[in-house]
Amino acid sequence: MNTLSVHNTKVSIKTILNFVFCSSLIFLSLTSTNNLLAARDYFIHTEAYNPQITQQPWTITVNELNGAALIPPDDACGMRFEGDLNLVWRSDDYNLIHNIATNGGADVYLPRPTCGAWNGVVVEPDGKADYAPPHDLNGRIETYSNGYWINSSGEKLIYVHQPCTPMPDCIIGSQRFVASNWSRGLGVPIQELQLALNAIEKSRTVSVILKIAERAATTAATAEKTLIKQLTIRRGVDTGNLEKSIRQLEDTARTGVAATRTSIDLCINALRQNNRNDAYRACNSALLQVQRARFLLDTGDAWVQ
Repeated sequence: MNTLSVHNTKVSIKTILNFVFCSSLIFLSLTSTNNLLAARDYFIHTEAYNPQITQQPWTITVNELNGAALIPPDDACGMRFEGDLNLVWRSDDYNLIHNIATNGGADVYLPRPTCGAWNGVVVEPDGKADYAPPHDLNGRIETYSNGYWINSSGEKLIYVHQPCTPMPDCIIGSQRFVASNWSRGLGVPIQELQLALNAIEKSRTVSVILKIAERAATTAATAEKTLIKQLTIRRGVDTGNLEKSIRQLEDTARTGVAATRTSIDLCINALRQNNRNDAYRACNSALLQVQRARFLLDTGDAWVQ
């Protein structure tokens, strides 16, 4: 009886271990696939055409409808979207919706200088008829896709002058994985600084505010070290003719993180002198600097997605 019990126990443990092992493999597989093929919500904002304006103010935001606009590379004329069979143009002002069918991909061109004679956004779906949203109505195109900046010929900028076989999957995985991690690492000091400012506004005791600000200093230092390491890894992946522009964004972001640490130190010193006004200004300056740094990193990330 005891032998049977021990045997059953061994079988149970073996079964559990096999289950955990297989589950881990499945999780890692899904994680790797997500890093390689992660899609995003894109919003291409269209506005009524104004012939008095040389460059129309059409913008693209990611994940948030009213988020910060992406900064296109100089030679970008639009974006290619892959993975969505149906883009949607929507106008809230006029309660209009138009479905734009695709065969899984579409090039969306923006009316940028040197890119063509368009007065508005033009959609060229794979295997379907072209579509241009009404030029006299405000609206937006919505899609959940993988997005790539393209030039006037429809070439993905990340692959221009960059040998890549097989296309288009040769360097997306490592590039996206690196880019999407260290920008999120700045979220912790951002949260701490927001807490510190909130505590100052609500007239919390200086000791409490000081403790929060000191945590912000620690997390900002950690984020800066992580950023330096990740930039070294990221720069081991050549992004073709985007590399120079991306490095400029990264360098500016790194300078911003260093400036953030300096401003946090000023905030802490002001708190130790019980000067809440100077502390608030310094912590607020730190918050704006680190938020700007994260935006720049996310912009570089979006260029190569």
